[in-house]
Amino acid sequence: MAYLARSKKEDLVVLAEELGLTVKKELKVKQLHKLITESSSYDEEFTRELLGSIKEEREKKEQREKEEREQKEHREKEEREKKEQQREKKEQHEKEEREKKEEREERERERARAFELQKLELEVRAASAHPVESRHIPDQPAKIRMHDVMPRFNPKEDDVSLFLVLFERQARIMNIPAENQVAQLISLLPPDTVQLIAKEPEEDAKKYEYVKALLLQRFKLSAEKFRQLFNKSLLKVLGMIFIMN
Repeated sequence: MAYLARSKKEDLVVLAEELGLTVKKELKVKQLHKLITESSSYDEEFTRELLGSIKEEREKKEQREKEEREQKEHREKEEREKKEQQREKKEQHEKEEREKKEEREERERERARAFELQKLELEVRAASAHPVESRHIPDQPAKIRMHDVMPRFNPKEDDVSLFLVLFERQARIMNIPAENQVAQLISLLPPDTVQLIAKEPEEDAKKYEYVKALLLQRFKLSAEKFRQLFNKSLLKVLGMIFIMN
């Protein structure tokens, strides 16, 4: 029978079992053909239709299994890609955080170096211009004016926070009362900055802490400005030390 000859062994086994025949595992395809066609209940038309149904069911099952495998493989692929993306995203985030931390630390190091160099520069400038020892100044309100012992503030070259630190230290050494500190500070500032302070309310303009906050806000430096000041201060300090030696 041609329709049996074109069939797979697994379909023939199912067909024989559906027909109520006993099937041994060792039977070959031709033996299955003979077993089916020689059975007492064999009906070609019925057997052909039954075999067609068996084939169709097997093909549907194979298609379902194929789709399930493909879906599983697709899910597994998506899961692998998702994990890989998460890993890359995490690594990128960690890298960016490390770079940000390194940049912050480098800015802080530059800020500290610039601060120390400008501090040294101002001290050298003050010492070379009007050296004043604290032991020579009596514990009385100072008669020596601040501009005699400190250089004037240069917004283009000086760090205002460092300048104010040195001013406050010198004010303590000279025993300048708090109510006189603004007047002494103004004597060290450029005219446009003095005008800026003069525009403030009179009571506020007399308070050192208020004026200090105003100056810090006005002359706040960027990281790039700190780098520029660092390089300038380094050259100036080295030059001053060379001259003094």
